Amino acid sequence: MFILKIKILTEDNLVKRREIIEFEVGKMEFGGTSSTIIGKRNVQMKGGITGQKLKASVKKANSQKADVKLLEVLEKSPLETEQACKHFGQCGGCTILSLPYEKQLEIKKQQILDLFESHDIKGFEFLGIESSPNNTCYRNKMEFTFGNEMKDGPLTIGMHKKGRHIDIVTVDGCMLIDQDISSYRRILQSGRFTILQRKRPQRLLKTLSC
Repeated sequence: MFILKIKILTEDNLVKRREIIEFEVGKMEFGGTSSTIIGKRNVQMKGGITGQKLKASVKKANSQKADVKLLEVLEKSPLETEQACKHFGQCGGCTILSLPYEKQLEIKKQQILDLFESHDIKGFEFLGIESSPNNTCYRNKMEFTFGNEMKDGPLTIGMHKKGRHIDIVTVDGCMLIDQDISSYRRILQSGRFTILQRKRPQRLLKTLSC
């Protein structure tokens, strides 16, 4: 039996490495990270959508900054109104599919303007973000990884699970990849191929770029 201590991060709290904290995500930044100002501390994390309430583990911290790792989404953001695919949240392939496409464009526009401002780039006419005519099945380049969903299990081809470097999640219902790429993935997962394993170097398949 053990007791897990969770700290609600507030303006006056001091946090230490490996502590579990809860907080609400602030600003989404370019590169897929988020930055949340709580008091005088800037909490930085990979992932996160503005308004989400999260549980995270502290990787390092001082009085001005904390780097944390997402553990669990406790409450969705009010911005998340779009129906995402069945793999969303588990797959590491995309992070904002639960946002309406128009909101995604709005966020990306602000991120680009913030980058210009941070590098003191001025004196230009910003023409906005050009939207895509298709917001599903538009990706014509993907990189998949071969592996097992469980130890010594059958061949699996898919994306890495979010926050994991070894575990694989199949993406048969992915909403972003072109249908031709989906057909390649199904053929390679048919059982006629073997994967590259560290202890069995004669097994050849490791990744697929298409």
